[in-house]
Amino acid sequence: MGRKTLSKEEQAALAQSRGYLKQKTSEEKNAIGQVEQKYLSGATKVRHVDVGEVFQNFLATKDTETESLLQHNSALYKDFVEYYALSRYGRIEELPTVHSIVNMWHRYVGYYARATKSKLAKDIVSDVASYIEGSLKTKLGLSTKKRDKYLVTSKDLTILITHLWCSDDHDYLHERYRVQLSFALVFFANTGARGGACVESSSYRGTNEAIAYKDCYVHLLRDANGSFTFKLEVIQRYLKGRRDDENDKYVILQKTMNNAY
Repeated sequence: MGRKTLSKEEQAALAQSRGYLKQKTSEEKNAIGQVEQKYLSGATKVRHVDVGEVFQNFLATKDTETESLLQHNSALYKDFVEYYALSRYGRIEELPTVHSIVNMWHRYVGYYARATKSKLAKDIVSDVASYIEGSLKTKLGLSTKKRDKYLVTSKDLTILITHLWCSDDHDYLHERYRVQLSFALVFFANTGARGGACVESSSYRGTNEAIAYKDCYVHLLRDANGSFTFKLEVIQRYLKGRRDDENDKYVILQKTMNNAY
């Protein structure tokens, strides 16, 4: 069965039956006349709030009574990023790294655009970013290091699985946890997905949003030579930037031969 074809009159009648009104109220006209901003994920909204608070703290140190009196120019924002660098500790070195400060600056640029419904001039954005990577880096001795991202090798996986099943004396609340840990280890070792796409993301603490049983399908396939292959299909519902997307086409296929785990 295909989609029902409607005449113009039937389309208009259907729209009205579903609540469409030909005449809009003044409030509705004002609402649809507003420029709609791009949707932000919950984690990004939190970061926008955080960077907005940092800027307000910066203004407080300058004894500025009202933000509207400020000249939003390169000089102000260069002072702001220096305040940011000196007002907190870094994870790798004592001060935040160049990469962290640049990320904060671009986050503020996005926050400013949404809060004021206007954009900072491109030359200001570029000038401040260059200042962070140049003069500020030299002045404060900022590090350019980035945190290492370690990958699990087949040797690492063998050691972890062997320990889990042969040497681990931890008293689990239920032995099912051991099976779940095995699945997580195999999954992490065979996918390039971010950790937050598999288990609860650090940006969504307390939500308990992670891959669930309903997202996993295991298929047993018979090969041409008579042996079997297990195929794991995992639907990823928590990809970065697509957490609210209902499209389930994002899948991971992993094949495990019958002589493997």
